[in-house]
Amino acid sequence: DSINPHELGAEIGLIAKTTDFNDYGWGVTNLQWQQHFRGGKSLVAAGQVDVHDWHDVFAFNSPWTDVKNTALVYPTSPIPSQGLGAMAFSMFGEHIYGLVGLSDANGKPYEWGYETCFELREYFSYAEIGYVQDQSSFHDDNLHLSVWHVDARTEDGYTPEGWGLSVSGQWFLQNKLHPVLRLGWSDGGGGAPAEAAITAGAGFDLSNYDRLFVGVNWSRPSDETLRESFTWEAYYRFQLSPNLAIWPDLQVIFRPADNPSRDVVSVFSLTARLVL
Repeated sequence: DSINPHELGAEIGLIAKTTDFNDYGWGVTNLQWQQHFRGGKSLVAAGQVDVHDWHDVFAFNSPWTDVKNTALVYPTSPIPSQGLGAMAFSMFGEHIYGLVGLSDANGKPYEWGYETCFELREYFSYAEIGYVQDQSSFHDDNLHLSVWHVDARTEDGYTPEGWGLSVSGQWFLQNKLHPVLRLGWSDGGGGAPAEAAITAGAGFDLSNYDRLFVGVNWSRPSDETLRESFTWEAYYRFQLSPNLAIWPDLQVIFRPADNPSRDVVSVFSLTARLVL
C-alpha cells in the first residue's frame, strides 16, 4: 500500500509501467492554442501539449480508457510526460498525413516547465507519415512510420541522447474487429526501455458498446544485462451508461526483465471512469 501504481512495474522487475496512473495530485495535461487551416485539414498547436495525443498513436493507447501496460503501447520510445511544446499536422490529399512535433523532454504536468523548456532546452522531437482511410479515422484506421529523437538529459543525473523508430498498423473491420500490429526499434539511448519490441493484439467492439481487448508484447531491453520478456494483457470494458464505464484488466508478464527470481508475474486492476 506504499507503492503508487505508476511505480509498481519497477518494484516487480519490469522495464515497463503497469499503468500511467500516478500520485502527483493535480496537473495540467492539455492547455494549448490550436490554429486550423484549409478547412481543418491542417493545424498547429502550442502550449501544454500531450505528446501521447499525436506521436505513434493507435486506438488503444490511452491508459485512461484502454491498454495500461506501457510495454504494449510505447516499448521503445521514451515519451515524456505532458509539458510545453508545439506540433503541426496536415493532410496531403484524402489519405496521406504528416506531422512533426517538439516537446520538453523533462515535462511534468504538475509544473509550468518554463525553466526546463527554455533554460535547459532538452527536447523530445518526432516526425510521422501515415495512411488513413480519412482524417476522421486517424485513431482507428491508420498505417504509419514514426521517428523520434531525444536530447541528452541532465535534470536528474545524466541520460544520453537517443533515437528510434516505429511502424504501426491497425484497421477497423466490420465496425467490430480491430487488429493491431506494432514494431519498434531504438538505439538504446534517451532512456528508451527496450531496444526492440513487437506488439500484436485485437479489440472487439460489441453491439452494446462494451469492448474486449487481448494483446501480447515481446521486448528486448536496452540494458543488455536484462533478459527478454513477454507481456500479455486483456481487459473487458463494461459500458454501463454513456457516461460510466468499468473494466477489469489482467496483465501477465513472463520472464520479467529485471526479476530473474520469478518467471511469471500477474497484475490485476479494476478501473472506473465517469465522464461529466
